[in-house]
Amino acid sequence: MKIWSTIILLVVSINAHAKKPASTFVYDETSDVVISASEANVTRPIASLTKVMTAMVALEYDSNMNREMKIAGGSRLPAGNNLRGEVFTAMLVRSDNQAAEFLAADYPGGRKAFIKAMNKKAEEIGMINTRFVDPSGLSSSNTSTVGEVAIMIRVAALQPILSDTSILKHVEIKKKKYKVILDNTNKMLLAAFDEIKFSKTGFTNPAGWSVGMVIEKHGKRFVVVVLGANDKNHRYDVAKKLIEKHFSVIEQDIEQEKIHQEQSWWKKFLDWAVPNGNI
Repeated sequence: MKIWSTIILLVVSINAHAKKPASTFVYDETSDVVISASEANVTRPIASLTKVMTAMVALEYDSNMNREMKIAGGSRLPAGNNLRGEVFTAMLVRSDNQAAEFLAADYPGGRKAFIKAMNKKAEEIGMINTRFVDPSGLSSSNTSTVGEVAIMIRVAALQPILSDTSILKHVEIKKKKYKVILDNTNKMLLAAFDEIKFSKTGFTNPAGWSVGMVIEKHGKRFVVVVLGANDKNHRYDVAKKLIEKHFSVIEQDIEQEKIHQEQSWWKKFLDWAVPNGNI
């Protein structure tokens, strides 16, 4: 009896700690249509996807990437003076947590005012179920839904400075004594798809593995977001399938349009040729 009680308690414990299914969202920006969504209303931690909002608020305050910032240690960048653009790059490419904190501290009024501005910006763009308490995403209290993260990704991708930086696969920043090497945290998907125009990943234990991207193909633009994948490979597989599925739909639409145009041309030709005895 004692053994069965132990087994039952173990099963209950496992179920209680079971991870939620991943949330996914695909939005066709060109047609303004949600293509697919799963677990879309689940509010969950978003980890380093937070840094997308951090980048937007910091950029609105000051778009000068050549201004020097004096930063402390703990970052991939050396302590001392660094260009603001280098801090942005460390944050967006390598998801440097301290870089996010430095940008927040650089804001008028400091970190507290910066976080207030993050929440204000979220509300302005329609992220009504989103909350930020830090600029890096380390706190599990930074929460949102997959659909609202898609809004944030879409808005951020409109800024060339942010979009161009976010998809850099490999960066070398030369310093006096050495180079700072930054490899993109989303390098697997960036290597697989040249069509990615904006990219940001996230991970903490409470949040799981996440990614937000903007993709362009054949003149069509869409947003893909995955929140709460089980591991890095799961995140990659889910995102890859979503992208490939939508690419397939685009290719089918193009083929159907081509067939329609050919049929339309042939019909017009017959309408002209048959009555005039030209066929």
